[in-house]
Amino acid sequence: MFPVRKMSELTSKVLVHCATGCSRSATLVLAYLVTCKDMALVEAVGALGKCRSICPNPGFLVQLCQLDLQQLRRRKEKVYNYLRIKKGNSLLRQAGGELLTSIPPSEEAEEDTLGEGKQGSGSKKMALEKSLRGKEEYETPSVSDLQHLLLKNIYPTGPVNQVWPGIYIGNAATARDKSTLCNMRITHIVNAAHGPHHINTGARFYSNMTVDYYGVEADDAEDFDLSPFFYPTAKFIRAALSKQGRVFVHCAMGVSRAPTLVLAFLMIHENMTLVDAINAVRQHRDICPNAGFLSQLRRLDKNLAWERKRKGETYKV
Repeated sequence: MFPVRKMSELTSKVLVHCATGCSRSATLVLAYLVTCKDMALVEAVGALGKCRSICPNPGFLVQLCQLDLQQLRRRKEKVYNYLRIKKGNSLLRQAGGELLTSIPPSEEAEEDTLGEGKQGSGSKKMALEKSLRGKEEYETPSVSDLQHLLLKNIYPTGPVNQVWPGIYIGNAATARDKSTLCNMRITHIVNAAHGPHHINTGARFYSNMTVDYYGVEADDAEDFDLSPFFYPTAKFIRAALSKQGRVFVHCAMGVSRAPTLVLAFLMIHENMTLVDAINAVRQHRDICPNAGFLSQLRRLDKNLAWERKRKGETYKV
């Protein structure tokens, strides 16, 4: 809370930054808007998203949701106390009697926001799930619906997770930890943040290990076109798995670039829809590809659906 309070006290311009300006710094600015500008989290995300692409990691999103609920309870309590003290009990019963009972306890609120199968999840979420029933009726969801799906039931993610037989997604720290990679018996590495200005490991870094390296020099930015790497990376992963290898796919945090490439692989070689691929990965790791990558995956999803329809093929069940 210290940085948030400091920002509220300043009248000059404030630069809030981290490594990429997408996760840590964005989280602090969102917290400032929620606590000091009395915005709901959704409003804060919308306001900030109009100016800059942001992508707080799943753990930060959980914390922001908790903060949002705390602020909601405080606002309702203020209204309740105002009605009780200033307006009298009769008006309280008429206008504000339900306010206090409608304030959710913190544990119940978190379960309602993050748990599975709870009521009140919203008509939009229900409409999305309904639209995805059955392969014959499947249509590629919009980017906003995909983001809604990705933010459903979010939990903190570890440094590395196995998301598919033989495929692991992780962060830069794990990529540099050779002992961990050896213990995991990794045979192939895909670096989705390759290059001198990103995670500059490369084949030479792993020269004392028996691994095959594939580098993708990509930015985690909405305007970066990652789609040219979909098929080459999927081919590399497919070849590794055909030899009973283990593939570690990583970027900086293992949240956006690396998962995008894994989703593309599942769609191309495992005959999955985009939604099925997302659900398969999110059973093991929370991911959040940026809006630009989601748009590119949507195009891939539509192209694959058209090709399968033309060839008379069906999706895997």
